[in-house]
Amino acid sequence: MDKSINVEWRRVRDTRYFVSENGDVKGPSGRILKQKSKKEGYLFVTICLGAGVLKYEHTSRLVCAAFHGPAPSDTCHADHMNRNRKDNRAANLRWLEAAQNRALRVYQSGETNWNAKLTADQIREIRKSQSRRTDLAARYGISIRYINDIKRRVVWKHLTD
Repeated sequence: MDKSINVEWRRVRDTRYFVSENGDVKGPSGRILKQKSKKEGYLFVTICLGAGVLKYEHTSRLVCAAFHGPAPSDTCHADHMNRNRKDNRAANLRWLEAAQNRALRVYQSGETNWNAKLTADQIREIRKSQSRRTDLAARYGISIRYINDIKRRVVWKHLTD
């Protein structure tokens, strides 16, 4: 089934690109562009502004501007109301001032953090290990300083043994 049936598309500012209410981006050729993900989880596309000038744009900002109007100020963020950074549907986006957006932020700790390199079980293993810290760092692919922080409970404080 074609998901583009009855989907509203709107022009992206003064470009030849369009965004849908579902968060898709269509290029000048009419093809839906592949969106890439930043390590923080936000989706973005590359837009050609002409004369070979490329610009990376967050999909959320493009969709929010097209369906809710331009950002009220330069400090506004396109907020994902359901906290899912990959859900760029117009119904899920709204403009919020940076401070408002920060106040709503849910901080992820441990394995759920987007930047986590270790699991809770690995942290427990490191804390119990009698191995040299340089050996642990090499085994887990992290720095000796991070091993020290794990053992002193500076990081992963929430984790009990």
